[in-house]
Order: sequence, then C-alpha cells, then structure tokens
Amino acid sequence: PPPVRAALGGLAVAACTPLRDALVGPNARLANVFAALTRFAGAYLPSASLVLAGSLIAGGGGDDDDAPPGLRRIVALCLHRFCLLPALGAGALFGLAKVGLFPAPRAAPLIWFFLCTQFAMPPAQNTVVMFQLRDDPKAAKRQARTLLVVYAAAVAPLAFLFNAYLTACGLSV
Repeated sequence: PPPVRAALGGLAVAACTPLRDALVGPNARLANVFAALTRFAGAYLPSASLVLAGSLIAGGGGDDDDAPPGLRRIVALCLHRFCLLPALGAGALFGLAKVGLFPAPRAAPLIWFFLCTQFAMPPAQNTVVMFQLRDDPKAAKRQARTLLVVYAAAVAPLAFLFNAYLTACGLSV
C-alpha cells in the first residue's frame, strides 16, 4: 500500500545520513523539497477520507449493492481487532519485559500506552482506497460499509481497552 511505501522511503532517507542532511535541518540544501513533500503527504488523510465517504455512496451496481455487511464478517473483525490482537500484543510486550528485552510498563508508560493502543485500533481505511485504485467500486463500497459498522462498534471496546492500558501503565488519574 502507498502509506507503507512512504514509511519505508522515509526510513531509507533517515538511515542515509547525506540524504537526511540534504532534506532536513537548518542548513538543508533541499529543505524546500522536504517542505513540499510534507505538504503533499498531509493531503493523504483527507483524500482517503473522501474516498471512504464516496465509496459509501457510490456503488458498483448489482442486486446486493444495498445489502448490509455480513454479521459474521463484522463479528470476526471485531473479535480479531478488539480481543485477539490486543491480547497477543500485550502478551508479547509483557513477555519481552519479563525477559529484560523491553522496559517495564511503569518504567516507560507512554511507550507502553502507545504500543498497546496500536494493537487495538480498528482496521485502516486504506483497504477502501486500494479497492478504488483497482477500479473495483463494488468491493470498495462493501468494505466502506463494513468499516463504518466496525468503527461504530469500536467505541465500547476501545474505551475499555484504553482504560485498562492507562491503568496498567500507571497513567490513570
């Protein structure tokens, strides 16, 4: 997907000292290029949101075009994103901390909170954009509707998980 390619490109630039120094910093020769790339990258999220919203309205035609997303698919996605992945992710972090390869939750609470929340986030809307890029509006509409239901269903599990993460990291008031 394009965001993954962009992230890998950014890591490559950051790893290459001459290129990084040419793009970033007070004396960077290509600072204007970096500023233009930053502005261009800032347009991705609004554009992807427009594609997601447009996919909810537009359709690829067909008899099942207005059918609601399948309940089995929604339940499977929710169980995966809000139960299985958070449990596996937190288990992996606690396991790494136990053997001394990662700091304890109380030693680096913000890092722990950030990493734990990444395991619990709903699926990305990039899948809808990819269906649109493949010129498959019917699949894009089906995926957009599925994501709409999953995002709505995410409110309760995310509130519970975030509260648990804040408590585990010692960040709760």
